[in-house]
Amino acid sequence: MEVILILNAGNEAVPGIKKAKKMGLKVVLADKNKFAPGFKYSDYQIYESIYNYQKLLRQVIKLNNNIIKINGVIAMGSDTPIAVAKIAKQLHLPGNSIKTSLLSTNKLLMKEKLQQGNINIPWYSEIRNLAHLKKIIKEKKGKFILKPVDSRGSRGVLQIDKNSKLHWCYEHSLKNSPKKKVMIERFLPGKQISTESIIHGKDSVTPGMIERNYEYLKKFKPYVIENGGQQPVNLSKEQIRKISEITVDAGRCLGVKYGTVKGDIVLYRNKAYVIEIATRLSGGWMSSDQIPLGTGIDFLKLAINIALGKKLNFKSIKIKKKKNVVIRYFFPKFGIIYKLNNKIKKNKYIKKFMIMNKNYLERNITNHTQRLGFVIAVAKNKSKAILEAKKFMKEVLVN
Repeated sequence: MEVILILNAGNEAVPGIKKAKKMGLKVVLADKNKFAPGFKYSDYQIYESIYNYQKLLRQVIKLNNNIIKINGVIAMGSDTPIAVAKIAKQLHLPGNSIKTSLLSTNKLLMKEKLQQGNINIPWYSEIRNLAHLKKIIKEKKGKFILKPVDSRGSRGVLQIDKNSKLHWCYEHSLKNSPKKKVMIERFLPGKQISTESIIHGKDSVTPGMIERNYEYLKKFKPYVIENGGQQPVNLSKEQIRKISEITVDAGRCLGVKYGTVKGDIVLYRNKAYVIEIATRLSGGWMSSDQIPLGTGIDFLKLAINIALGKKLNFKSIKIKKKKNVVIRYFFPKFGIIYKLNNKIKKNKYIKKFMIMNKNYLERNITNHTQRLGFVIAVAKNKSKAILEAKKFMKEVLVN
């Protein structure tokens, strides 16, 4: 029986953990939270931070040498491609190189590499200091995104322009960077698309394509908060081809030969631009729920098989259905205590929802990690799915 090591035992990893068990695999889980929900489905446990690479690697080696041989490693619902690469290299398992993983987690190095590979990206620059930031804003004009080069979950990511309090913006973004480095890039207005692709040698496929919902950009300004997404995307076949192509090209540019690639793409003036590319599975329940519900493609199973070094049959990776799937996140009003409404009626349109904290009192929203929960709705048309998701959100919480 083959053994898969999954980095993360939190809520977002649970569907993947269950999938691995259903595939007949033994599951090793690594997470510093001993009470993480995924552990109850695991065969072996490593209680260590998946971001503390040295300690994690020592624990993994000890388990692999003394207890059970690991056949593959994968991260689920977590941004840990470096840990995956280090473990894969040490245990001689399938996976990306450490260099590729570093490029995908340092946004500045990523943009430099993509630029060298002639991949369309927004204009960008490293910010050396506050004076440098002020100079750029004065000379270039327009709207920009300021962000740490190495943060996760939109921490420290800000919308800025000539009217912004640049001193505060710079300090806020800087303090959210472990490496104490920030960068700026031009904001390109247009549809933003989350993609999920598989690269397998010369073959590739992009079964996941979801339009990101940024209807609250003004409301949450200067923070950049995504409120969900919907599929199928309202794009032409040619636009879909361009987005799929640039995602795969960007992944290959970073060095991915066999693996999954998650893209953040913007369609600006009918050209696709890469905002970011990640050499890991997407978060936000995209690979685990949204893609299967919308297309019928079991993306997690494919990703697990890649991590185990299996050869994929690309002819079988076809969209089996096209359903309208909508996800919306809960962002309750500041300063109010909310509780779950236990009398909520069953709704055939609601396929999944989760409230992370049943007694919720949140400060002002500054990043994606502060989402209270989410709801996924499926309907015959997109507007109906959006309506049902919003209606459910109003009914499920009471204060």
